[in-house]
Amino acid sequence: MTTHTIAMTSSTASLPYPATVSANQDIAVGDTISLTMTVSTNTYAEGMSLTASSAYAVFTLINCTVSPSTGVNSGETITVTPINNNAAYSCSATITHYHASPYPPVGTTQTKTFVLSGVVGVLPVYGLEIFDANGNSRLRYDNRLCKFHSVYTGTISNNTTISVPGIAADGTWGINNQAQNSLVQCFVGTNVIALNTTSFGTGGNLYGGNYNYEIIVFRV
Repeated sequence: MTTHTIAMTSSTASLPYPATVSANQDIAVGDTISLTMTVSTNTYAEGMSLTASSAYAVFTLINCTVSPSTGVNSGETITVTPINNNAAYSCSATITHYHASPYPPVGTTQTKTFVLSGVVGVLPVYGLEIFDANGNSRLRYDNRLCKFHSVYTGTISNNTTISVPGIAADGTWGINNQAQNSLVQCFVGTNVIALNTTSFGTGGNLYGGNYNYEIIVFRV
């Protein structure tokens, strides 16, 4: 269980205006947040106005609770606790304060809203995990394993393609041309493997190169 500490403060420049201060913190069920919300002031009178009951924070909560939930003034600390896992949460607190002839509270009022939000927990993960004799993880549920898919062989004389349904250049497919002395270049495309011929060069075919291909396709 972890306690996260967050402090949000409105600027003195925003005192005569409505303003919103936001913060984000993802948490797990069992975690709590120690949250302090402060309205900055310029004068003693403005600060004193924030101690009045009319300046208590009014909370709007989604998927969380706060403690205390009443009688909370600017600068005081509350504890935010999540409720349900795998869901968003939000704690919004609005403080109404005076900013003109502020104390006693007979002046002009304004609001400051503090919004803390995030996500509670992560989706549970299930699967097989294999350990060696020393307790080291050797295979996890989130590992990807290479597996054979297919093999294609032949000879080309010009650039061409081979149809391979489903293949894509998305990082989960691989190919290898293992034909001996092959000069065929291979590239993964969408549903195809592109085969290109390459030049023997000005010296001619000195090393017995050919345009045969034997392409192993695998998936990871």
